[in-house]
Amino acid sequence: MTGMKGLTTIFSLVEFPRALENGNSVIWPERRDYIKAIWLGEYLYDIGKPIQGIDLLIASIALNRNLILVTKDKHFERIPGLKFELIE
Repeated sequence: MTGMKGLTTIFSLVEFPRALENGNSVIWPERRDYIKAIWLGEYLYDIGKPIQGIDLLIASIALNRNLILVTKDKHFERIPGLKFELIE
């Protein structure tokens, strides 16, 4: 995630433990992030475009903090209002 460089979610850290080697700080989810993730999950399911729960949480963290998500996953484009940057 950018907007505030050097941040990563705890979820990304579990997948990529070396994320801390770059001096990143860890963002922990709050209750509001889970609530937004549930809403997003229901919305995407209803329109026939669901994504993985962990990615819903990552997106909700970015949305709730007005951050830009830097990702390789194109499916984040399904999430309304999410600012993201695709990388290779």
